[in-house]
Amino acid sequence: MVAVSPPAKVLVTGANGYLAVWTVKKYLEAGYSVRGTVRSLSKSAFLKGQFAEYGERLELVVVEDITKEGAFDDAVKGVDAIAHTASPFHYNAIDPGGTSNSNRNTLNACAMGDAAAQSSSSPPCWGPYRS
Repeated sequence: MVAVSPPAKVLVTGANGYLAVWTVKKYLEAGYSVRGTVRSLSKSAFLKGQFAEYGERLELVVVEDITKEGAFDDAVKGVDAIAHTASPFHYNAIDPGGTSNSNRNTLNACAMGDAAAQSSSSPPCWGPYRS
């Protein structure tokens, strides 16, 4: 694996989630640029205020349904690494298949380009690395 150093761009999925906000914060503090996916810009507006000091280094993009095939295809374009922290939210405890769909969609989007973590042995969460 090759380490990705700042000012590389990292995609953080589900950027307005509790753990993801801390992930975004740490990447920005370390000098990375962050593209965060959110389900709605209106519900994630606080992120721009929270991280205003980082200006253009924080970009937000909408991915309304992470379980849809191709959900992350556009979001991964131009990124160097991915931190996949998003998880579908639903109350269907009988068939929680959406979780595996979001992971598969993220892996498929990575495989389309030469950036981000491209490894068939990688788990669905990556740090600032690519193979």
